[in-house]
Amino acid sequence: MSNLFLGVQWRQLQHSDNKISATDPHTPRFTPWIITSQEAVPFFADLPRPITLVFSTDQRYCTGWRDITKHISHPCSDNAMVAPAYDTCIACKKRTGFNPAFYHSSTISPQQEQLNTTPHTLYLAYFSAELIKVGISQQRRGLGRLLEQGARSALILDIFPNAGSARHYEAAIAKLPGIKETVSTNAKTAALAHEYTTEIAQQQLQQALSRIQAALGTTFTPTFHDFSASHHAQTSYDLTDYTPPSVLSGMPLSAFGSQLLTTYHGSTLLMSTSQFTGYPVAITFAESAGLALTPKQIGLF
Repeated sequence: MSNLFLGVQWRQLQHSDNKISATDPHTPRFTPWIITSQEAVPFFADLPRPITLVFSTDQRYCTGWRDITKHISHPCSDNAMVAPAYDTCIACKKRTGFNPAFYHSSTISPQQEQLNTTPHTLYLAYFSAELIKVGISQQRRGLGRLLEQGARSALILDIFPNAGSARHYEAAIAKLPGIKETVSTNAKTAALAHEYTTEIAQQQLQQALSRIQAALGTTFTPTFHDFSASHHAQTSYDLTDYTPPSVLSGMPLSAFGSQLLTTYHGSTLLMSTSQFTGYPVAITFAESAGLALTPKQIGLF
């Protein structure tokens, strides 16, 4: 069986490696790992080295199912092939039973029902001054969920005893101007062109919080978290287009959620790896000579 790409996983650093940020000492450090069906590879190495990811997009395969109550992933027992639009087969999707938009469904799976009874966190995720998202997640997932989304910083607003209670506030906040409920990958990429500083992010989030509390007539006790240290972040990025799009190569530079950035021949390249889950991947630790750079930059869209 081919080595299938399963995604980018953000893991909290162990205490001995967890260097505390001077600007945000209460936020733990995380680091991205490239997860495949055969191995787990850190994107950033202790000793800097180049990395190349080459995806074969001829056929997509099922990435398996996940026990959403125990947070354990399992391979697809059928090694099923799937259509390009999907990364799980029908059987594994049913076995997982996860529906992030459960509040729009007339029926939900027993797994989702059990998940909904657990404590959930309400948060504001910051991508840029023009892009702030409200969301909820199972408390057990912690800050890792925000790293998975590629948020540059966040406000944890409150923790609720179950998903329904958290969703009540999420729905109300999502109706307010300037707050998004969903953010596309393209919008996240565009946000990287905007200047980011911890001070600006904290100020914008506090202003959003004030509007939310005034509109809802309630008070939260938020906690601010900045993820710049985990991202290896720069203030902003000028991204260069390149071909082929199924290859990423260069020295690891930064990472935001499933988006990996490298420096390659003086240019900054970005790959949104989520589009390649379920495809075979080859990982090497040398720079590829086969990329063609173009003068076109990935602009704001």
